[in-house]
Amino acid sequence: MKNFSLPDWQKGTFYLPKGATDFCQLCEQKFGLLKQKHNCRVCGRVICAVCSAENLILYVPDDGEQDSDPHWAIIKVKGCPEVEPNLCLYQRVCGSCQAQLEDIQLEQVTQAVVEEEQQDIFSSIKQVYEKISATQSKVDTQLPKYQELIEGLEISAGSPKYLPQARSNMQMLAKAQADLSDHLTRLVVEVSSLKRLQPSTAAQLKLLKGLLRAKYEFYQENMFQFRDLRRRLEAMTPTEVLNEIQAIVDHQAINSAYISTKQLGLEALLLADKHQFPPRIAQVLATVEGVVMEELQISIQEHREDWEQHQLQVQEFVKRCLQGSSHRFVRPSRRLTKAHGTKYVSQFLTERSEIVVTQIYLQLCAKCVDKKFRKTKESLQAAQLQLVENQEKGQRSTTVGTESTTS
Repeated sequence: MKNFSLPDWQKGTFYLPKGATDFCQLCEQKFGLLKQKHNCRVCGRVICAVCSAENLILYVPDDGEQDSDPHWAIIKVKGCPEVEPNLCLYQRVCGSCQAQLEDIQLEQVTQAVVEEEQQDIFSSIKQVYEKISATQSKVDTQLPKYQELIEGLEISAGSPKYLPQARSNMQMLAKAQADLSDHLTRLVVEVSSLKRLQPSTAAQLKLLKGLLRAKYEFYQENMFQFRDLRRRLEAMTPTEVLNEIQAIVDHQAINSAYISTKQLGLEALLLADKHQFPPRIAQVLATVEGVVMEELQISIQEHREDWEQHQLQVQEFVKRCLQGSSHRFVRPSRRLTKAHGTKYVSQFLTERSEIVVTQIYLQLCAKCVDKKFRKTKESLQAAQLQLVENQEKGQRSTTVGTESTTS
């Protein structure tokens, strides 16, 4: 029988030949026919099968490059490959070395999780900052236009009696006012989402505080200017014209609320179907959609528009929004979906839905008086509370799951 010598790279730093001892260097029992000698591939000591196991795996990750460096791991411990790699080799390791390697492996996993969380926070800050910047840009563009419209009316009119009352002028004013109100409300919601982030370092906390302060100052300055412009409009405009402008704003507001609620509900239903979890969020949103639709129908009748034609236009608009991911309300991270699966998608959907519902509610309140569309506002508030409760339940179940895994 041909003897094969052990390659040097598989020998520990203090490798001890098997003939150097007749006793296991861990349990100190004598070797014999039923107790064979083995070498630990890490420390090199001579040990028995009871005091060792082939639990050390050397491997090249399947998703890595062909010339990538090999990895090591203790099997059945967090951090080892979930599926056996195509290119791997199992090595014997003694109990003492295995315990030390497990500690190192778990420490590496913990460090990787911390680094990933920090990266996720910075990534989240970046995403929110980009959204806020885009909204700020819209405010910077829309506010001067609204100011120009009002100043133009002041110059050309000279007196409220001569203020142009053509419907096209009122629609232009109403649209400018509604758009600006939407942008400022969206800014509030987006800035509030910064508060949801949980910084883990002093640098992250300092960055968040600086962003919140700067964006709050921007909002305060522009909101003051917007309110001042509205007061100037009210001061020079006859009551019947103001009422007509407000009626246009109200109609646009309830229509926007209906479209947003319908689209969000469809997105929730599609995600629940795709990732196989209960469509609870979609059911909550369907209830809201029904209430909003009732009040929109009344508004459609008051404006003498065709309901069926309007429905077809809404369906076509929502369809186009769903076809392009950039116009969707809920866009889960592909990386986090791959890493955490259904639980992440479900929690992300709940969180995003609560934010969007809050935004719809605030926009409706900002544009319309308290008595207008009261049922829709109450329905949105009820949905908001349900979504917050679902978020808290999801967070509690995640905490319990983490604790049970740790124990």
